[in-house]
Amino acid sequence: MHDHLISIHGEEPPAPQLEGCTERQWSYLADLAAKAGETLPPREEMTKAGASALIERLKAAPAKDGTGAGFRVLYENVEDDDGSIHTSGFVVLPAGDRVPAGRYAIATPGEKNQHGFFKLWIGDRGGWALRRQVSDDFVPMERTNQLRVLAEIARDPLGASQLFGQLIGACGVCGRTLTNDLSREIGIGPVCRERFRG
Repeated sequence: MHDHLISIHGEEPPAPQLEGCTERQWSYLADLAAKAGETLPPREEMTKAGASALIERLKAAPAKDGTGAGFRVLYENVEDDDGSIHTSGFVVLPAGDRVPAGRYAIATPGEKNQHGFFKLWIGDRGGWALRRQVSDDFVPMERTNQLRVLAEIARDPLGASQLFGQLIGACGVCGRTLTNDLSREIGIGPVCRERFRG
C-alpha cells in the first residue's frame, strides 16, 4: 500500500484548501465585532465554517456598551393537547421573564399613535430581533429600543399578543387573519391559543 498519493507527474497533490469566508460573512462579522468591542483575526485566516461559528458567538454576545447583557434565547419542546410536539422559542430577560416569538401591541403614550405594533423573531441558532410593524412592513429598530419595548411586552406577553390580534384582526402569535368571532375577540386563533405559553 502507498503511504501517500502521488500525482501522474510524480508530485504530491496539494493539500485540500478550506473554503474562505464570504464577503457577506466578513461584512456581517465586522459589524457584530464592532458592536461587541472585539477584534477579528485577519480575513485570510478565516474559513467559511469558522466565520459561521464566530457569527453565532458574536450574535449572542452583549454589545460593548452593555446593551443586551443578560438577554438570552431559550427553546422548549412543548406538547400540544393532541400529543404532538413543537419547539417554542423565547427571549429570556435578565429578571427571568420570558417573551415567546410572536406579534405584540403596546400602548405608546406620547407618540403619534396610541399603540405600537411589533413582531418578535427568534432564529433557530439563538438570534432574535424585535421589529416595529408599519403597515404591512416590519421595520428594524435600534437595539436599545428593542430592549425597552421587549421589557414592556414582558410585563404581560399574553395580553400584548391578544391586543395585537384584537386591534389588527390577525393572530397575535402567527399573524394569520382571524375570521372566527371568538378568535377576533380573544386576539389569538384556536391553534395558537393551545400553543401560547406566556
